[in-house]
Amino acid sequence: SGRFVTEAPDHARPAQEVSVRPMLQELGAEDDVRAAIYLRGATALVQGPRGATAERTARAVRELVIEARTSTRRLRLGQPASVLLEGSFGSLLLSPGEQGTSAVWCSGVIKRRHEELLRDLSDLAVADLGDEA
Repeated sequence: SGRFVTEAPDHARPAQEVSVRPMLQELGAEDDVRAAIYLRGATALVQGPRGATAERTARAVRELVIEARTSTRRLRLGQPASVLLEGSFGSLLLSPGEQGTSAVWCSGVIKRRHEELLRDLSDLAVADLGDEA
């Protein structure tokens, strides 16, 4: 929490702090979206797949983001703003941000709306991720 045990909790929340869950649900509710994912540290929120499939999907996305960051650093390209993978599986768009990483997996092509929602999610200072993983 960034506070000592003896410090009183600060109940004032910055204006930009919002909950991720409604934005993920909005993104995951679209017809062609197979999974919407938000990663922050060891926490993963997944809309779409459930149970072990959700865990494997989140783990795979986390590994892709790590590899993308490592590869761009080695090539001296800087930080990746987004990563787009397309193939027979559909399209996967990753949006690594300072606060967290968001991703969307679609059966078709990625839409402009998906890109905007992912960018917004990645740049949020998140108030509450809940206790899901």
